Amino acid sequence: MDSAAVIRIVVVYDQSTACQDFGAMLDAQPDIAVIASASDGDEVIDLVKWTRPNAVLMDIRMPRIDGHAATLAIHAMSVRACSCSRF
Repeated sequence: MDSAAVIRIVVVYDQSTACQDFGAMLDAQPDIAVIASASDGDEVIDLVKWTRPNAVLMDIRMPRIDGHAATLAIHAMSVRACSCSRF
């Protein structure tokens, strides 16, 4: 597959098992590459500045900066972000 067609994603979840599970599920898709992961909103904001993903998938409830606040900051960098929760 052409690398330009691959969607580059960062996964953010404060529970490492859930982060790994989401990452593995997404990475199994031929048109998706999980390029990085983070454990909280503060970490992902810095990570997005350096990795410039196409999209970010993250939990809403996280320590330091929650998913909603991180989503707003990431949108300001012109990156698509989606907050979600498994609860």
